Amino acid sequence: MTDQKHASEKAMSGPRFGQARPENSDPIASLSRLIRYLGEHRFGLILVIVLVVTSTALSLIGPWLQGVAIDEFIMNRDPAGLVWITVVLALTYVGMTLSFAGFARMMAAIAQRVMYRLRRELFEHMQELSLEFHDGQPTGELMSRLTNDVDAVDQLLSQNITSLLRNLFSIVGLVGFMVVLDWRLTLAAMAPVPLIFLVMRYIGRKAPPLFGTYQKDVGALNALAEETLAGQRVAIAFDRQAESTDAFVNINRAVRSAGTEAYAMTSVLMPVMFGIGNLGIATVAGIGAWLALTGGGVTVGLIATFISYSRQVARPLSQLGNTYTATLSALAGAERIFQILDRRPSVVNAADAVEIPEIAGHVQFD
Repeated sequence: MTDQKHASEKAMSGPRFGQARPENSDPIASLSRLIRYLGEHRFGLILVIVLVVTSTALSLIGPWLQGVAIDEFIMNRDPAGLVWITVVLALTYVGMTLSFAGFARMMAAIAQRVMYRLRRELFEHMQELSLEFHDGQPTGELMSRLTNDVDAVDQLLSQNITSLLRNLFSIVGLVGFMVVLDWRLTLAAMAPVPLIFLVMRYIGRKAPPLFGTYQKDVGALNALAEETLAGQRVAIAFDRQAESTDAFVNINRAVRSAGTEAYAMTSVLMPVMFGIGNLGIATVAGIGAWLALTGGGVTVGLIATFISYSRQVARPLSQLGNTYTATLSALAGAERIFQILDRRPSVVNAADAVEIPEIAGHVQFD
């Protein structure tokens, strides 16, 4: 009964239950520290960036070739030219696919090397911390940092960073291509974009504290579950199962509430971005058709190219919404990891401490 009561009290005394949340959350600082870990793999990262740029450039050439095919070969009824440009278009998309697969695989390998080092540093540092630290930390909470928080960072490094790079390069490249082709249609396509930045700025202020709360409550839930199950025989012996269940339900309810708040805040981002992207497509189609009908120097192929580019702009913008949500969650986990790594032992060896030689452990009775 004592063990069970101790587990419940520890979990219930966490940040969600009676203690104030820390206000010094700094996702940018956590991101900077993760980037320093990645910086040890500079050559691989440079190759990843080269492959990302190659994949992005090839994805931009495709719609332009489609527009050329419409204006130069379909409108002029040139079957031979159409076959030639179709082959070029197919090779372009094959190259884009290979580049995409290459940088995704390489980034995953780099991410796993970083995660290996981060897990090892975290575990070894826990072994060096003093008894005072471990006495005040539920085991399940520490396990949550080694598993849930580390897994969130793993997803950020292995998937979200490559997605973020590709989407950013795509947006920059698309805008550049469109400006070269026709600045008027470019303005039409980009007109709704400021709305996206307003939405992202608002969510960027509100979401990080919510995800921090969620990650900490998950840690409290794991702590209670671990310590409750470890003392389950004692709880059964003293008929304390009902109290165990009540404590778990209370913390589980807090996790549900925190998760709902965090993900409800960010879940609107992707549909908003998708809707704004489609608004850009409609604007391009309308203005492009008006310019074509009024002799504005816009061809059918150019309109088709811009509609395709507008769809490509909408896609990375929508994906940025998902990436942004996952990144906020991962940075909340990274912050909890670095809180442990920054913790110093309360008891350290003296500078002139004498190391005890290895003891054989041989006992002899005369």
